[in-house]
Amino acid sequence: MLHTYKFSPRLTYLQFAWLYIGLCGRLLFFDADRLLLGLWLLFTIVFAITIGYLYGGKTWCNYFCPMAPVEKIYSPFGGLFNNGTNASNQLIITQSMCRIVSPEGIERVACVGCKNLCIDIDPERAYWHELKKPEETFVRYGYVGLVIGFFVYY
Repeated sequence: MLHTYKFSPRLTYLQFAWLYIGLCGRLLFFDADRLLLGLWLLFTIVFAITIGYLYGGKTWCNYFCPMAPVEKIYSPFGGLFNNGTNASNQLIITQSMCRIVSPEGIERVACVGCKNLCIDIDPERAYWHELKKPEETFVRYGYVGLVIGFFVYY
C-alpha cells in the first residue's frame, strides 16, 4: 500500500547528490549545450511526475527534490513571510498542507503519511527533530562547501 510505505531517511543524501550533480553539470555541461540542458530538465520533470504518481502526496518534495536541502537551510519553520496562519490553533488544515475537497465540498487533509514529523503538520517540531540527524548536518555543511566551490570555480 502506498499509504504505509516509509522511505529511508538516508534519501537526504540522494537529494544532496542530485543537487550536486545538477550544479556541477550546469557549470561543466548544461550551460554550453541547450539540448543537454533540455534533456536534463525533461528527465527531472518525468522523474518527479513518476514519483508523484507512484507514491502520491509530497513524496517528491520530501525525499527526492534536489532543492529540498536548500529550502530546509534557508526557510526553517518560521519562514521569511510567515503570516501566523500556520501557527493558528483554529485551523486544522494549514496553508502548506496537501488537501482535497470531499464530495460534500469540505476540504480535507490529503496526507498519505509518508513522513514522520511532517513539516506541514508541525513545522517547528519537525525542524528541531530533523536538525539533530547526521544526514542533515552533512547537508548543511556540504551545502556551504558546494556554494563556495560553485563560485570559486569561475
